Amino acid sequence: MNTTQIDAILDEFRAARWVAGNLGDLPCEGWFLLEVNPLPPGDELHKIVQDIAGGHSVFVIDGQVRHLSSCPERHHEPMAIPKDVKAALQRLGAHTFRIAVHPGLVNAYQGQPLAIAFEPAINYGVFPDHPHLNTGGVGAILGQGFYVPDTICYEENILGLGSDPVERFLQAFGRISVWLLRHMIWMETKKLCDGKGQWIGPEAPPLTPKQRAESGFWNPSDLCRCNSGKRYSDCHMLSDLGYGILTKSISTKNLKQGIAARYEQRREQHKKFYSQIRRSS
Repeated sequence: MNTTQIDAILDEFRAARWVAGNLGDLPCEGWFLLEVNPLPPGDELHKIVQDIAGGHSVFVIDGQVRHLSSCPERHHEPMAIPKDVKAALQRLGAHTFRIAVHPGLVNAYQGQPLAIAFEPAINYGVFPDHPHLNTGGVGAILGQGFYVPDTICYEENILGLGSDPVERFLQAFGRISVWLLRHMIWMETKKLCDGKGQWIGPEAPPLTPKQRAESGFWNPSDLCRCNSGKRYSDCHMLSDLGYGILTKSISTKNLKQGIAARYEQRREQHKKFYSQIRRSS
């Protein structure tokens, strides 16, 4: 990107700044740091949630999600907000998220800008049941290896961002801001609904318990996903992996150690990456 394009983006979205150089181990000329508080004014919040749930447009000013004044009232009349979501909205408070946005990699999620939430950290290690994250992994360009952490799943279709470089980032920043508001609501509904959050609007199919366990997304030492009060490794972990009833042929100790090692490796990779971002930002 050239200086004119970067300046145009920063003029339009004042909650962003440009940081030159690689993003952690990810190669690039530079990246954007967003410091976003997506919470709308209180008198707009309910209508915005109705619009998001109904697939209607909202707009974003410097990271804050706002209601369109031109929005037809018919978008709201038939849309009842679920009781648990309505209760969650009463609990929301202003919160600033720090998001690193990489320009994108050709072989990762259709080349769309990669949004990495690092303060607070939002990844599968922290939220193994999250309905809208992209899984990270290891990649390489020209023989140079790098690690991509879990990223925000804010756009399914890259064409929705447009092809103009400036518009592409502005569209991405707006969608990221809306995603963060949805994430805030999801977190509050988790607290109200015995750990089962409600995601506002369309969502991707959730990972299966087997996928979460195999990939090391769920800490074996954490409480089990079923709210039994037992550790995951002593409750559902083995059945999630497809073993069902244990037999003597299964080395449960080795299996648990392997899953624990996979979880710890992912945790350390994310920790290292976030530390690199903080140093450079």
